[in-house]
Amino acid sequence: MPVRHSMADLTLPSAFVPSTCCFLRAFELGACENVYLTLCRNPIVKERRRSPRVYLKGHVYLSLGGHHLDLPAADISVSGIGVLIDAAILGAKPSGEVGVCRIDSPDLCGRVEAYVSVMRTRRFGERRLVGLRFESISDDELELIREYKRKCREAPATS
Repeated sequence: MPVRHSMADLTLPSAFVPSTCCFLRAFELGACENVYLTLCRNPIVKERRRSPRVYLKGHVYLSLGGHHLDLPAADISVSGIGVLIDAAILGAKPSGEVGVCRIDSPDLCGRVEAYVSVMRTRRFGERRLVGLRFESISDDELELIREYKRKCREAPATS
């Protein structure tokens, strides 16, 4: 899938994306955050998650299936967190596995620890984007996540 120039603005790169599940593929092929995306199928898709996720910088320390991993965080919500894992580490079908995670991010203003289960995985080059659902987490830690999400929603309005 080549990245092409938009007809509206020849200085802004554009990627033709056949469906929303191919969104990450555009970035894997060299698109940047200032890319203009054209979705040609199901342009309005209902959010399936119970709680939408927001980008998170930080580390997730995950104990799962005998592995103790230090992983980069991808995104977070009050119902779970997304992490990037090398494809070879988890094996073929990790869905349903239960583990413990600790999330360290200066954006959260505190450490979050929770029991998690693997909900889904998606290939992302040589890595997998893994969705972890919080199975057990304290109310105080959930409030840290809610506060971070509020800040993320308000940030574009203040800049």
